Amino acid sequence: MKKGFLKYIFVLAICIAVGFGMGELISFAKLDFINKFSPMSIICIIAAFIIALIASVALHEISHAIYFIINGIQIRFFAVFFLCFNYVSGRWKLILYPNKITSLGGLVIPNLPPIDNKETFEKVRKIYYKDLFIAPVVSGVLALISIVCLLLINSDSYDTGISFLSAFMVAFVFTNLTVFFSSFIKAENIYGDFSAFHVYKNNDEIAKLQICQYLFFNDTWEKAVADSQWIIDEIMEMARNQAANEIKKIDLPLLDWVIQMDFINVVSLDESLLNCMRRILESKDTFLSIPPSESRDILFYHIIFSLMKYDCIDISEAKRKVDDFSENLLKNHPSKEYYVQLSNHILGESDNTAWLKKHANPNASYSLLKIFPAIEQIEKQLIEKT
Repeated sequence: MKKGFLKYIFVLAICIAVGFGMGELISFAKLDFINKFSPMSIICIIAAFIIALIASVALHEISHAIYFIINGIQIRFFAVFFLCFNYVSGRWKLILYPNKITSLGGLVIPNLPPIDNKETFEKVRKIYYKDLFIAPVVSGVLALISIVCLLLINSDSYDTGISFLSAFMVAFVFTNLTVFFSSFIKAENIYGDFSAFHVYKNNDEIAKLQICQYLFFNDTWEKAVADSQWIIDEIMEMARNQAANEIKKIDLPLLDWVIQMDFINVVSLDESLLNCMRRILESKDTFLSIPPSESRDILFYHIIFSLMKYDCIDISEAKRKVDDFSENLLKNHPSKEYYVQLSNHILGESDNTAWLKKHANPNASYSLLKIFPAIEQIEKQLIEKT
């Protein structure tokens, strides 16, 4: 029996068990008003669910933040859905910021200290992966506490207050369990907290890449990066080792991050990395055999722009490559038009500066990360072709 089918059966069994459990809770809490469908009961249910959802996500993210603070790491960014707290120039700024990342929950970004040696890296890494473990555990504990509270509620009384409280507690159990179980998710570019905990605890390369990227989110990122030469050197060595592998085995996120660091002159690409990028462009079929993703396709454009920067390909060859590959890239992605316009701009076919600045890169990550100066600067360097 295939492993994927077993996973499907396991998830289905959990969903059925949770469904029965929620049904029993509703029955126990005697929320009979749910079946009456009066305007008041509908409003009560919707309000209880929304408040419970916001509270569950907020408490989960607060757990992340508190653990970082307890361990001496301050918070750079805190978000619950579109309500964001951004630490800028020594003070907190509250903003309502719609974006594609926090639309499904929340996010905490720590203000990491400089990583100037292995001992500091291991210390920060340990805090980071333990933080990933603790927050979903808190969500699970809150669900259990909510169940106990339901047992204590006098649900025989059907006044509005008791009805709303019972509805809220049932919703709070459901939302916290959802947060808890979603922490096991593992997809191409999405890791739930428990999955990320396992990866960052056991995989040195991914942990180094993640922590290196977080340094660029710092309020004073230029100083943090300048004082973190050890981890920058580690990332470059990892990229050079990857450059010696077959194309299918090359770590694309690592290579793309090295290219982006080069765009803002934090590093310089050597011949081994430039040769690796040339190899990636040699065969369209080989490149397209890599599992399709937005990150893979954006990497293609970054490679083209980078090779042009180092005069490794001329404009005519770059145009041929873009024409040959672009039809198969970013299909049905909102960033497709942006990269077409950016390519035309960099290849000198048209001056799209005004359009590009107005329609800043709409890919999922950039929709949020552009509020961080270092990430925004990467895109500005491309648009200004410097």
